[in-house]
Order: sequence, then C-alpha cells, then structure tokens
Amino acid sequence: MLENQNATKDFRFTLSEAILLEAEDFERAMAVSNPVIEEDKQWQTYLNALALLGLERWFNERLSSGQIDQNLDSSREEIGSFQFGKFKIGVIAVEQVLDEAVSFPQNLFVQPERLADFYVLAEVMEEEEEIIFQGAISQQKLLTLTQNCRYRSSQTDYLIPLDEFDIEPNHLLFYCKFLQSEIITTSPEVVPDSQANFQQNIAKISDWFKNIFESAWQPLEALVSPELSLAFNTRCVSEEIRRGKLINLGMKLNHRRFIMLVTVAAEAEEKRRVLVQLHPTVEDEYLPPGVQLTLLSKEGKIYQEVTSRSRDNYIQLNPFKGKSGKQFSIEVSWNDTGIREEFEL
Repeated sequence: MLENQNATKDFRFTLSEAILLEAEDFERAMAVSNPVIEEDKQWQTYLNALALLGLERWFNERLSSGQIDQNLDSSREEIGSFQFGKFKIGVIAVEQVLDEAVSFPQNLFVQPERLADFYVLAEVMEEEEEIIFQGAISQQKLLTLTQNCRYRSSQTDYLIPLDEFDIEPNHLLFYCKFLQSEIITTSPEVVPDSQANFQQNIAKISDWFKNIFESAWQPLEALVSPELSLAFNTRCVSEEIRRGKLINLGMKLNHRRFIMLVTVAAEAEEKRRVLVQLHPTVEDEYLPPGVQLTLLSKEGKIYQEVTSRSRDNYIQLNPFKGKSGKQFSIEVSWNDTGIREEFEL
C-alpha cells in the first residue's frame, strides 16, 4: 500500500526547484513597488512582483501550450496572481521560509471570486537572483483545511502548515497541462450528479507495447513524485508497462481525483496480463469509503468488483489475462456517479 505522503516532506529543500530571475525583472519590480508609500508594503510588493515575473516565465517555458495573462498590478495585493489558460495561479512571495506555516488572509474566503485555483509558495532570493519553488496547494485542499478551526490563528488569518503543500513542481505543471489538453478534456471533468457518465475512447494496449500512448495515460512519475512512485505496491519489471490516468468523479466527491494505474505484461499465446489499481492523488492519503472499481466485458457483464473501505490507500482488481484484440472496460464509481474507461488488448 501507499506509504504516508508526509514521509516525503523531509525532501522539501533537496527537491526545491530554482527559477532564475533576469535583470529586467528587477527593473519592472522596482517600477511597480516604488509608488507604494509604506516601507513594509513597498518591500512586499517588490517581492511579489519578482515572484510573479519569475513564475510566469517558468510556466511559459515548461508549459508552452498555455496562454499567460500577466497581472503585475496584483503584486500590490497580499497575494499576487496571474492567469495561465483556464487557471488562476496565486503567488505567495516570501523572503525566507522560516516558519512552519503559511498565512492566508480570511477575507480571501469571503469573496470566492478572489480565490486562485492553485497557490504557489515562492522564496525570493534577491541576492542569488532566483526564486525557489517551495510548494503548491490547490483551492480544493485549501478550502477543506480552512474548515478546521485549528488552522485559524487569529480573527484575520489562517495558518496552513507547510506539510500540506505539495513540494513537487511537476505535479502542479501536470495538472495544468492535463486539464488544458484538447484531447484529454474531451473526457468530462464534471460528472452529472443525476446519472453515471461513461467515456467511450478506447485505450489500445497493443499500441503501448510499441511505445505509443494516448495523451491521457501518463507514466506514474508524471502523476506523483519519484519517492512516492516507489511506494506504490505493484511490481514493475522491464517486461511490464505501467501507465496512469487521473479520474474525476465530479461534484459529489468535491472533484477529488484518483489515479487509475494499469500495469500490463505480455504472456504466451498472444495473451496480455493486466493489473488495475486505484490510488488517491498526492493530496489525499486514503480513498473515500465506497468507491468501486469494476471490470466489465465489452457487453457490460461484471467480471470483478472491489469497493474501498475506511482508510484504504488503494484498491485493486485481481490480475486477469486476455488475448490480443479482446475488449473490456474498467469502471470507477461512487453511488450513482461513475466513469468508464474502455480498453483493447
């Protein structure tokens, strides 16, 4: 089973990613901050502007498919932000990461339109002319945490522990890329509450053995950090192929995502051996109780079914085999909401 993700937090400083600043960034940050009269606020505006400029360029370099709408004026606010495609990225700029928690003003949550989809903690190293990515947190997780009174430090702020931030920058980049890909977003992100919604795109496993993959099916390392990928309880040898896909069951589960992990291996007589698991993403330690993972025939006959219990950090179907060309479906469901993935061996 998947180990507690908090075990990876010791890697926070060794895994941090540095983002280089340019001379022009300092000039623009000074131009934005100089009109601010209060000294403390002027300095914070300067840090915010540097963090925004560095992160905007970093996003643009790492995810060239997205369109950035710059919002340097937001550096005068407590938390600056910019738009990357569909997503609003909030930037929390600090001079040093000394505290074990990050402060969020409560007035953010009174005005939902001000909330960003993701928040990035950026350590601005002015003398070194770089920014250190120290972690990211999604709006969904942030809202969940703020419902807990123990995170309220005063009448004006929430203090969110650093351990709640995802320290792996590739996770944030992957979520943004995944949700903006035209091919991938043909799969519904929001599943109607009234009925199950099933996908019809077929993943051809025979192509996987030719190193040809559908865009939605990613290497496990693209979905979780290398440290966490080692903790997944599935044997993967050189003859096996392992791919994962993010699954979203919609509003009834607060848009919580899961990872469907499929491991396949060639067998004698043109058969394939298949192992299917369902894992939580790095934001959750356990699956919600009552999530079902089902194997069905092409005609819809149920072959296997397993249901998550309290504190299950993954579930899996028994390994099964089939001949090349055989079609089957894997369904992930909860109550009357579900997503079905179609496969051909």
